[in-house]
Amino acid sequence: MSLSLRNKNVLVTGGSRGLGACVVQRFAAEGANVVINYVSAADRAEALAKQVREEYGVKALVICADVGSDAECKRLVKETVEGLGGLDVIISNAGWTKVSDWKDLYALGEEEWDKCWAVNVKANLHLLRAALPTFNANPDGGSLLITSSIAGIQTFGSAMAYSVSKAAGLHLMRCLAYTQGPKVRVNAVQPGLLMTEWGRNFPEEAIERTRERSKLKVAPTVEECADAFVLMAKSSSMTSSTLKIDGGLYT
Repeated sequence: MSLSLRNKNVLVTGGSRGLGACVVQRFAAEGANVVINYVSAADRAEALAKQVREEYGVKALVICADVGSDAECKRLVKETVEGLGGLDVIISNAGWTKVSDWKDLYALGEEEWDKCWAVNVKANLHLLRAALPTFNANPDGGSLLITSSIAGIQTFGSAMAYSVSKAAGLHLMRCLAYTQGPKVRVNAVQPGLLMTEWGRNFPEEAIERTRERSKLKVAPTVEECADAFVLMAKSSSMTSSTLKIDGGLYT
């Protein structure tokens, strides 16, 4: 069954720019109220909230919180429920990495490995823990949707810590889906290299090489990935699923 997103309440972490901002726009276009979470891009978050309020007539709130902290995740969910009057969907999109040499096992220190783990893995658990009473009380339950990466299934990506954390996040997704049904659905989208501001930090030759290696000779877009989140949020029968969007880079 396809669920309507009209008047549903949606929290998007890392929602002020890039894929997160596009996800906010796609859900608002469906008639959903949104919370735009950010850490540092306050002006962008406020501008995006203003835009979707005016364009789609939905509620749009802005909340600053670092999802790498359990306490901040709890506060973020609490303020979302209070501000919107409920919570139906979480898009756990915020992530962290630092480009580094995979061959150098000391390229990232303990704090950097820990930050990757906190933001890319544990945040998913902390957000769901905080939202679980609300999800279980909802007539249609709730949906946790995770931004993963093809780095989670390949020895590839910006950093070894990032790849390992994304792999762990995928297994956590399956564990949560296995244990939290029937009221909670947990799924993930795995983008390839997206041409966001962050993606454009890679050298142009590396970007072109990645595009040429893909079977379709294209790079995925944030719009395609955002649409995948909408599809998953609408589904009442999809859980423990991943959707890889990489132009056929890895088949």
